[in-house]
Amino acid sequence: TVAEATLPAPAPAPAPRGGSARQRLRSWWLSRLPLTDTWQLGQRNIYILPTKAGVTFALTLAVMLPAAINYQLNLGYLLTFLLAGMGIVSLLHSQGGLLGLRVTVTGADPVFAGEVAAFHVCLANPGRERLALRVEAKGLVPAHLDLPARDARCATLAVPAVRRGWLDCPPFVLASHYPLGITRAWTRRVR
Repeated sequence: TVAEATLPAPAPAPAPRGGSARQRLRSWWLSRLPLTDTWQLGQRNIYILPTKAGVTFALTLAVMLPAAINYQLNLGYLLTFLLAGMGIVSLLHSQGGLLGLRVTVTGADPVFAGEVAAFHVCLANPGRERLALRVEAKGLVPAHLDLPARDARCATLAVPAVRRGWLDCPPFVLASHYPLGITRAWTRRVR
């Protein structure tokens, strides 16, 4: 009998030490997000940033508080802290709009070069209703959807097939500006 010889696995390529800060940041980002077609959204992969309206809201609060202090206005304090509290609660609701969703990317049906391939981004909702979700990719028309409680829906990304061969799903962002529009909660599939 002849036994098959097994070769040792090749060593992984060393990470480049040089390069720009942008390349190092991108390699760090890609190492945090493994390549997968299905993932569960949790606290580690949902990011929240203020929108332009949110920055304006924060600047307004930053002006209102010194004005209330300067003129010793109790109603000014009340309004400032009430609005600040609403902003903080908006952060929690913004994250809660994506928290717990299961995202699945399905492949497109075969198409010819020059046609449009339709990738489906399916969202499964195990909990309460999720409103104002948006699936967007660079250069493509964004898809908007609402998810009822304990239901699943799919958004379609229409990707032009400009060449022959395998076509990968483009990087996309799943985002929500719900409830007040002052924050944007998002997650990203980069590859």
